[in-house]
Amino acid sequence: MNNETKRGLLQGLLLARVFEEKKIELAEELAKTDIGPTSCFGQEAIPVGCCYNLDKKDYVLPSIRSAWPVFLTKGLPVQRIASEMYAKAGGFSYGREISSHITHLDLGIMGGTGILAGTLTVSAGVALAARYNNTKNIAVCFIGDGASNREEFYTGINFAAVKKLPVVFVVESNQIAEHTPIQKVLPIENIADRSAAFGIPGKIVDGNDIMAVYETAREAIERARGGQGPTIIECKTCRVRPMSEMEGPEQGLPPGVIEEWLQKDPVKRMKEHMVETQAISEEEFTSLREKYQKEVDQAFEIARTSDYASVEKVFTDVYAEGGMIE
Repeated sequence: MNNETKRGLLQGLLLARVFEEKKIELAEELAKTDIGPTSCFGQEAIPVGCCYNLDKKDYVLPSIRSAWPVFLTKGLPVQRIASEMYAKAGGFSYGREISSHITHLDLGIMGGTGILAGTLTVSAGVALAARYNNTKNIAVCFIGDGASNREEFYTGINFAAVKKLPVVFVVESNQIAEHTPIQKVLPIENIADRSAAFGIPGKIVDGNDIMAVYETAREAIERARGGQGPTIIECKTCRVRPMSEMEGPEQGLPPGVIEEWLQKDPVKRMKEHMVETQAISEEEFTSLREKYQKEVDQAFEIARTSDYASVEKVFTDVYAEGGMIE
């Protein structure tokens, strides 16, 4: 991997981290208008590493934890994401939707379905549409480990495997499904092993190593784009934050487990690698972080103080224009 790619990955990872930290800081305020909010802190390497491989028109269906790093990596402006979180007029739907459900078709971003595992079947449909339209676009679907026990996991992946659809299924295997440790509801060690039932590849990767995630995803994406069908990628990580930032840490994993994984923090690991290989200096890293901090701080301050949408905007894009059929 060349230094240009490494720098791009570090930049995407660092912007995602600064954004997640801001969400945590403003959690109580944002909870009045947005979901939870949930946080991807400590898991950003998974969505950033996967999406850095994608073309502009490739489709991505994020989870409720990966959504914001996905949006940023695919190119959504920080300002508009923040405005949606505050339910302000500058948001993508004038502030009418949960920010993890943002849809932006020009960038291939498909919003959430309201059912956590629903994106599995939707992604198969999106990939089928790409096939019918004779494009080279692929779909990447992110789910949590808990969703792997849902029926949509089997119907969506089975259909994609049968049709050899251009889709990659990424499991954010963070050891806990809401408040349930995954070992209590998973009879096998690795979710990726379930790929054998569909006759497709199942890959396991260190989800806190952004370079490993990038390379593993790149191979799966090339395979999908080349007409060879889907792959399941299980990214091993840990949810170091509560299910929602409005909950206490006692509803998460044991403190010892979290502390162990905090030592494997993806930003820390990537920074150390870049500095050790002289791909970036400590000063450059600090400057980059300060740049993103300023951008994110300004975006949220503008969003906080801006106006709500007018009443006239409430039904915009809800009903099709034109008269009723007699």
